[in-house]
Amino acid sequence: MTLFAPGTPCWDPGDPAGAGAADSLPAVHGGIDADVAVVGAGLVGLSTAYHLVERQPSLDIVVVDARRPAAGASGRGTGLLGPRVGPPVDRAARRYGAAVARRMHRASVEAVRRVVDLCDRLGVPCADGEQIVAARSRTGLVSLARQAAAYRALDLEVPVLCAADIRRRVDVPYHAGLLHRHTATLDPAVLTAALARACVAKGVRLHGGSPLLEVRGGDGQQPQLLFPRAR
Repeated sequence: MTLFAPGTPCWDPGDPAGAGAADSLPAVHGGIDADVAVVGAGLVGLSTAYHLVERQPSLDIVVVDARRPAAGASGRGTGLLGPRVGPPVDRAARRYGAAVARRMHRASVEAVRRVVDLCDRLGVPCADGEQIVAARSRTGLVSLARQAAAYRALDLEVPVLCAADIRRRVDVPYHAGLLHRHTATLDPAVLTAALARACVAKGVRLHGGSPLLEVRGGDGQQPQLLFPRAR
């Protein structure tokens, strides 16, 4: 049994509040079948659903959240988008090797570009800019020196800034910094809401007020997600 007919949005894509009020998202009831079930209507869950349906429009996708889109960290993030994934680059090189650390960094630079392009497609304000990782304490400067050496060894373009360079850019009294040129700032809640609207427009079913209780199946069996009033 499904809650609504195919093509009927379960969240108002014109909601001026962006993420939709909690009461406007129906909880899942009874039994629902789908090709893909995504748990969580934050940035990760909604972008997963969005890119899946873009690549294969025939997929029947349902997104279920314990509350509503952007109710968690995706609605309260700083919105600073910079090229880094995992540990600092020097630790990544020691832990995973130079080739993997280089690919990690370059993939994170490409990820920034892709998010900026996505924001442009969805009409989400996004400002390009630079990001300075700066330090003033002795411990911080030692850490920056290790990272700068790792970037050079990996042939990655992350310039070192002296105190005068930093002052010319932001006028704060830091002693040294690393400059990341490919960065951006955005409002994560606005992007999450835009992804929710885009998903609904593409036929993705969106439900709220339904925390996941248990996952059953696997090992060749059809997986089943259990919610308070639905499976």
